[in-house]
Amino acid sequence: MKRKQITVSPGEVVREELSERGWTQQEFADIVGKSRQFVSSFLHGRSHLTFDLAYRLEAALDVPAPTWLKMESLYRSRLEKKQIDLIKKEVSMRAKQSEVAERRVKYNR
Repeated sequence: MKRKQITVSPGEVVREELSERGWTQQEFADIVGKSRQFVSSFLHGRSHLTFDLAYRLEAALDVPAPTWLKMESLYRSRLEKKQIDLIKKEVSMRAKQSEVAERRVKYNR
C-alpha cells in the first residue's frame, strides 16, 4: 500500500501557531523584524523560507531552525515532484499521439 504524503508549508504551520498564540501578522512581523507584507507572503507559501527567517522563527517560536529548514525542503521538493509528474504525463501523452500519427502516415502510404 502506498503511503500518502501530506505537504504542508512552514508558513501554514506558523499561521496555525500565530492563531494559537493570538498574534496578528503585524505583531509577528514586529517580533521577527520583517515587514507585514513579507510575513503574509511567507504564511501563504508565496515566499520561500530562508536561513535568516528560520533562525528568527527559532527565536520567536522556540522551534529549532533546522526543523523549519527541513520542513521547507520537504515541502518544496513535494511541490516540484507534483509538477514533474504533470510534465511527464503531458510529454508521454504527446509521444503516444506522435506514434499514432506516424502509424497513420505509414498506413496511408
